[in-house]
Amino acid sequence: MKRVFRAASLIQVAHARNLLLTAGIQSELRNQYLAGALGDLPMLETWPQLYVDDADEQAALRALAGGRPVDAELRRRLLDTIDEFGVAQATAAIRRGATRADVIALLRSLSCIDEVVDKIEALGAPVRYQRVLHAVAELETLAVTDRRAREFLSRDDTVVARMMAAVDVVEAVGMDVERGDTAAAHLRRAVHWQRYRRGPVAATHRGCGADIVRGSLRLWAKVGGVV
Repeated sequence: MKRVFRAASLIQVAHARNLLLTAGIQSELRNQYLAGALGDLPMLETWPQLYVDDADEQAALRALAGGRPVDAELRRRLLDTIDEFGVAQATAAIRRGATRADVIALLRSLSCIDEVVDKIEALGAPVRYQRVLHAVAELETLAVTDRRAREFLSRDDTVVARMMAAVDVVEAVGMDVERGDTAAAHLRRAVHWQRYRRGPVAATHRGCGADIVRGSLRLWAKVGGVV
C-alpha cells in the first residue's frame, strides 16, 4: 500500500477520497481516530491518511492533481516542500483561478510561518536586549578614555536603538507601546513608562522602562518639544 494523501482535516481527506472514487480507485482511510495520540507521535503522522494499492499509486496521484501526470522529480520536490495537503490546497486554488501570487500567499497562510517567526522574535527579544546592555556596558568602560565611544553612546540613533530593543521586550509579553511620532506622543510615552518603571516590576522591565523613557525624551526634544 502507498500513501497518496494526508491532511489535518478529515473533511479534506474525505474530499480526496471522493476524487479517487470518481476515478475508479479504491482507497483505505487510516488514522481517522488518531488525533488523541498527538504529542506521543509526530504531528503529521496523526493526520488522517489515504492509502491505495501499489499498482494504483500513479493513477491516484494524477486524479488528485486534476488528471495531469506529475513528473517524478517534481512530485518529490512538491512533497518535500509542501506535503500532500499543500499540493491539494494549491491545486484547488488554481482550479478556482488563483494566480501564482495568490497560491504563494495561501500556502504561506496555511503554513502559519509568520506566526512561528513572530513567536521566535518575541522569545528572542529579552536575549537581544541583554546583548545590547552588555555591549553598552563595554562601551561605557571604553568611554572613560575614548572620546569616540562617548560620542557614539550619546548619539540619538544609539539611544533610540536601545529604546527599540526595550520596546521589543515589553511588547513580547503583550504590553502596548505608543508608536506616535509627534512631540505629544513622545512625551506621553515617556510619562507612561516612567510611572511603569517606578512600580513593582522585575529588574529587566525596570531597565526597559528607563530606556523607553530616555529614548522618548530624546525624540521629543528632536521634534521640538518644549515644557
